[in-house]
Amino acid sequence: MLDKNGKIGSEILTELLITLQGLLHPSLLQQILRRIGYELGRKVSHERKLSQRTPSPAAYVDSLKRATASWDWDWSVDHTDDHQITLKIHSCPLRGLSCGESNACHVMSGFLGGLASAQFGSSTIAVHRGEGTPPRDCQAIVHVGKSAPKTTSEHVTYPESPDLIGPAMVRSKIDTHLSTLSSREREIFHMIGQALSHQEIAKSLGLSVRTVEGHVARMRDKLGIQGRRDLVRLAVSFSLSES
Repeated sequence: MLDKNGKIGSEILTELLITLQGLLHPSLLQQILRRIGYELGRKVSHERKLSQRTPSPAAYVDSLKRATASWDWDWSVDHTDDHQITLKIHSCPLRGLSCGESNACHVMSGFLGGLASAQFGSSTIAVHRGEGTPPRDCQAIVHVGKSAPKTTSEHVTYPESPDLIGPAMVRSKIDTHLSTLSSREREIFHMIGQALSHQEIAKSLGLSVRTVEGHVARMRDKLGIQGRRDLVRLAVSFSLSES
């Protein structure tokens, strides 16, 4: 999701959203977007060795500056104390993201949470979208460590509880049945997890669309999955759990 300059790739995210938006329930899509942002935050923290700093709100702000130094992201600190940082996001780096501006908020929430969790172990993030299209003057509140408030509809605690896309649940469910899939079915399963359509999979593997659909039908039977949406959800979740 990061381009060669270390910036978040809005075009890549937009392409992923276009593929997933019609297949997944909005709440699951939002959870996946937060997970993508979370993994990006942890990846940036690891690559730039930000997690090795002594945990403190001041260190988090400094880490955020270093992590986003090359991004076109205009933000400032509105307030900070021992347990909370309030950020004013004047210009979001994901303002070019298509398929709904609110989707960018979920990615940004996850990113801020991943960066904070890498240093503090846990964090709670609330992102409040600003007005306008694209939105300006958004606000992000970062609660760090055990000081985080009880989660409400406006707060997300990271790392999130493993439910629909939790790695343990996904691996347990897949590992039970994965051995029953043929090598071709496993290959197609992983490609579905990369949000590829039947047409794209067929072209990549040199197969007909009907052949791919046949593999998918047998795959659903073996995994005990009723419809394509559930298969896509499981494959995408498994793909994210491997990141």
